[in-house]
Amino acid sequence: MSRVLVLAAHPDDEVLGMGGTIAVHTDRGDSVRIVCVTDGSSTQYPEDEAKRAQKEEEARRAAAELGVADYVHLDLPDMRLDTLAHVEVNRVVEEHVRDVYRSGRTGDPLQAMMRADASLYLPENGLVKVDRMSMAHGLEVRSPLLSRRVVELARAEGVERIVVGLPVTLRGERGAQAEETERFVERLRAATDLPVESFDERFTTALARRAGETRAAEDAVAAAHLLTSYLQWKASAHPA
Repeated sequence: MSRVLVLAAHPDDEVLGMGGTIAVHTDRGDSVRIVCVTDGSSTQYPEDEAKRAQKEEEARRAAAELGVADYVHLDLPDMRLDTLAHVEVNRVVEEHVRDVYRSGRTGDPLQAMMRADASLYLPENGLVKVDRMSMAHGLEVRSPLLSRRVVELARAEGVERIVVGLPVTLRGERGAQAEETERFVERLRAATDLPVESFDERFTTALARRAGETRAAEDAVAAAHLLTSYLQWKASAHPA
């Protein structure tokens, strides 16, 4: 039996975003907990406790329809998570992450990956940004976490080190894309025991395009150039 933790910014995010996945897990007999992080109503209906209670009750009934009895409704301010110190959001998220995964700490790298994402990425990015932007524009958003494929592939291929291309500018400066990549590297390091390094990739795409390949082949050629450059740098920096 697996233990599954679903974190949602508002009531109904969990159903519209991943209701089918939740139903699959409960049908399998997995233990599922849903945590709604915000009160779900205080911005739209200030000081209306009846509306908050109604939304919570409706969310509990929806969870029951999916086979989930373990539903937790917290009271952080709806649509205003970005006004809180990150430590406050982290605290409530980490409490449930630790509780759900405490008995399941088997050393499985995929479990480590999920714990890393929930602790490092979700509080500051997934929950806060989804809370603010989705409600502002009337959108339902499912925020992606770290791809399982990276960790699965590393384990299947028996790799010894992971190298991630760092998209710096032609001047070697770090822009928004490079900063996002560095955050990804941080999460990846927390998810695996393998060494993870970032390496300058600024000319790899240009080199790949000279080969005149399709876009998919371009990406593969660029990755090959990145690896070749990294190995050459490694050999020159640490000659045998």
